[in-house]
Amino acid sequence: MLLTPNGFCRLIFCAALFPLAGCGGSDDDAPAPTTALACTDFKAGQTIGDGVIVSATAVAASGPLPEFCDVRGTLAPKTAFAIRMPTQWNSRTVFVGGGGFNGNLAAPNAQYLSSGFAQMASTGGNDVPNTANFALDPLALNDYSYLSVHRTYQVGKEIVRSYYGKNEAKNYFNGCSKGGQEALIEAQRWPADFDGIVAMAPAIQLQSLFLGFTRNNKLIFTPGGNLTPAKLTTLNRAILAACDAQDGANDGILSQPKLCTFNPAALRCTGADSDACLTDPQITTASSLYGTWSINGKQYLPGFYLGSEVAWNGTQTGDVTAATPRYSNLFADQYVRYFVTQNPAASAFTFDPVPWLPRITQLSLLSDSDNPNLAAFRARGGKLILYHGLADSAISPKDTEAYYQAVVTAAGGQAEADKFVKAFFNPGVGHCTGGPGADTVDLLTPVMNWVESGTDPTTTGITVTKVAQGATVLSRPLCPYPQYPRYKGTGALTDAGSFVCTQP
Repeated sequence: MLLTPNGFCRLIFCAALFPLAGCGGSDDDAPAPTTALACTDFKAGQTIGDGVIVSATAVAASGPLPEFCDVRGTLAPKTAFAIRMPTQWNSRTVFVGGGGFNGNLAAPNAQYLSSGFAQMASTGGNDVPNTANFALDPLALNDYSYLSVHRTYQVGKEIVRSYYGKNEAKNYFNGCSKGGQEALIEAQRWPADFDGIVAMAPAIQLQSLFLGFTRNNKLIFTPGGNLTPAKLTTLNRAILAACDAQDGANDGILSQPKLCTFNPAALRCTGADSDACLTDPQITTASSLYGTWSINGKQYLPGFYLGSEVAWNGTQTGDVTAATPRYSNLFADQYVRYFVTQNPAASAFTFDPVPWLPRITQLSLLSDSDNPNLAAFRARGGKLILYHGLADSAISPKDTEAYYQAVVTAAGGQAEADKFVKAFFNPGVGHCTGGPGADTVDLLTPVMNWVESGTDPTTTGITVTKVAQGATVLSRPLCPYPQYPRYKGTGALTDAGSFVCTQP
């Protein structure tokens, strides 16, 4: 086992050996400094724990952003971090999770900083956005998989303590997608780090997700099976015609997609191919993306819900031919090249996963965040909110639902689980945001009130909204699982007050 000077675990497969508590510990009770530092007191080259300071900038108030101190630094080998500390502090911190292959630092969040939170962020083990060649470095791969947030937080809280001259009172984590995976890694392996955690659209089984991109990419961009945007619109409209009214409202949003039994074969072309019908290969593509995907009896993808199809192509554009595919999905190719084969010339289009399953299993031990045993997190008073859009076409909400049900079982039943974890599934919302549904929601406040005041977030009436050009154009109640928003029969379809959370 390799240890850094402050003792962080650097064993490549530490995640498998120490699934709950990792190899570090919390020092929340460490004494605070007697005097606070100025922003200019943080100097380039200064070491704080495992981190090295790169810069510290006093940022003047501008627009919605308040005055704050922006401290940047690095964690070897490839992680950069930022700690933003507002002059007016509420004695709380919030860590903002990353996404994709990370590599980007989350921007200063005006809502958090103006509310007084000190904001932390990191690049998650990667120093170059939209690439995954960092995975060739075992230590960087560790950071990306399960360590970077924990390491960054240990340094970040020292910086916060030094700047304000006192310890934080409470600390929170909010992340979506890869940030959702980071959120669950924290609850499972580093349960002492955060008091409240929001995990949105979490990439729970990260390796299965990336592997699934290789399969989905082949389906979507195989000649003949490719579903063009016009074909996807035809499919989506047919699904809405069949199932939209199941929640009492024809509003373009599927509130209970699991009850929709529409079969894409109903759109089979009976004459010439056109945008108004699907060919047999296109029916196969659609049916496959809705269905489960397994290799040697092990499920890797649970399939997407009906209603997610409008975003299946996403930003994946370009024509393909049987001989020379002109485009392949960024995540698929980067994953195959650097995580699995470690061959930069490998192609996701020709990749056969079967011979590589042992390597994929090893990677899963590093990064998967599917352990339902949250006993240590619960024991120290931690609270967790799970959230997922039902029209997500990148990460299936079925994974989050299965994980939540496993947590309930591991906790000893619904009543026990309700004490520390809540789940919300938002109809018509895509990956983290987007889609026809109301896609804007503040979950940090509910988890904070739950931690600090004991206020159950399912009793406060959380509202989600859709904002266009600065105005709210749609609102819905955010219903706790397994409830869904049902139209009351009267009132505007754009108003949350016209809907009530209902048991299925």
